[in-house]
Amino acid sequence: MAGCQSIPAPYSGDETEVERDAKHLMVQTPPRHSTPVLLEANRDIEVHRDTIIPDLEARRAPRPEAVPVVPEYNPLDDVIVSLEMDREDVRQILQALAKMTNMNLMIHPKVVEKPPLISVSFRNMSAATVFRSILQLADLHGQIEENMLRVDPFEEITLPLDFLEVERGSDFSMGGDVLGKAMDSGSGGSSGGSSGGGGDLKGSVSLQGKTNTGGNPYTQIEKIIEGVIKGAAADGSEGSQYSVNRMAGTLYVKAKPSVIKTVRKLVQQQKEALSRQVLIEARIIEIKLRDEYQTGIDWNLLRGGFANTGLTAALTPAANKQSLVINLTGKRQGTNATLNLFKEFGAISVLSNPSVRTRNGQPAIISVGTSMRYVSGQTATVSGANANNPGSTQFTYQTAQAFDGLIISVIPFVDSKGDITLSIQPVKSEVDRASMAIDPNVNLAMPIIELEELSTVLHVRDNDVIFMGGLINKRKNAKNTGVPLLSEIPLLGRLFTRNIDEGDTRELVLMLRVNVL
Repeated sequence: MAGCQSIPAPYSGDETEVERDAKHLMVQTPPRHSTPVLLEANRDIEVHRDTIIPDLEARRAPRPEAVPVVPEYNPLDDVIVSLEMDREDVRQILQALAKMTNMNLMIHPKVVEKPPLISVSFRNMSAATVFRSILQLADLHGQIEENMLRVDPFEEITLPLDFLEVERGSDFSMGGDVLGKAMDSGSGGSSGGSSGGGGDLKGSVSLQGKTNTGGNPYTQIEKIIEGVIKGAAADGSEGSQYSVNRMAGTLYVKAKPSVIKTVRKLVQQQKEALSRQVLIEARIIEIKLRDEYQTGIDWNLLRGGFANTGLTAALTPAANKQSLVINLTGKRQGTNATLNLFKEFGAISVLSNPSVRTRNGQPAIISVGTSMRYVSGQTATVSGANANNPGSTQFTYQTAQAFDGLIISVIPFVDSKGDITLSIQPVKSEVDRASMAIDPNVNLAMPIIELEELSTVLHVRDNDVIFMGGLINKRKNAKNTGVPLLSEIPLLGRLFTRNIDEGDTRELVLMLRVNVL
């Protein structure tokens, strides 16, 4: 009802003094004697606020001052010109433009010596656009300095390279002399002689040959720039210069603007190519082949098994063997389906699951095995010998190493679309350990090593999986069997004994998954 005033509720014994004063504030103006507690609390809050606000202001990060950016002023932007000349000396065209824009003009003497003839036709265009177009057509470099047009035959730039100076090639030899050393038949331990090895029979695995000069990125860019500069000189653009500072990681070039444009593009492409990385996940699988597959895996049969997996498999030749390329984009579970298909050919065992990252064009080496040392040579030194004393002989032995296991080299090359060209070279070596025993006659070992090698180049896409086979090893074990008791009788026991050659055939399968990072 209008004009009525609210009446405060009676005080409750459970209310605090502050709560009672708050109720008075909500219903009516409190009397002076009812607000001392609220006033005191308010003063405390103000004191706390005045204390913490300066501290918060001090902790606040200062705002960066806005620095005004003055746009680069080009006096030719405000001038509209029309210009038409046919097969005219570029000097005359530039002089005409300078007069129309009321600008000064300075032309380098090299331009004056051999001025190019060009034809132009401009209608109501910005003088800045006309100036740039004339320079581009005549392959000249120009700049505006205050009220002056300056024209030079060459442009100078310094580009950052930021390459890591490493050798990207490879000269790999299986961790040592894989095939050991061939010994001279006459080597022995005679005093004063040397029983070292004869010629070397190295099992060298050359991935790319020796690329000690071509693998360094700075060497590569120097060759690229040198080719561009030579090509420009052949077209009549003599006088170009370039310099690569490997310490500072920079490239300096002085050349025609068209050459500078090409150099910029090539350097950018080189930097993009070198910055790409590839993740290579490997799985080394050994299959103990069944009797009906003693000649190896039937890759055509394996490819046919993919009809029920929903995956696409492409069969490709690889060094007289076969490889299978499977696209698993969005279907990483397809790897297990593939492994199940291999079970049709025998018992499967996974020997290793290595993974490695490498840069574009950089060899990645995966090694699984053992490096063993053997005595490869000896040198005899006689001391204290005279007419009455043969002296004493001291022998010094030389050792070499042989690798027993599997080495896989993979070199990825990623193109601009993200597709990958893979150079793959697996090498399997198996050392006959009995052959590494020292011959008591010559005190040297002559290890026997079985070597199997594949080499192929495949074109794959990101997230493809490659299966490679063909590394087959046949193992034989001699086993004596006989009739119990009777076979143990001396001499006659041989009538009740027979020798059985037992063995199995195993094939190594390499699985490689490649991902562009």
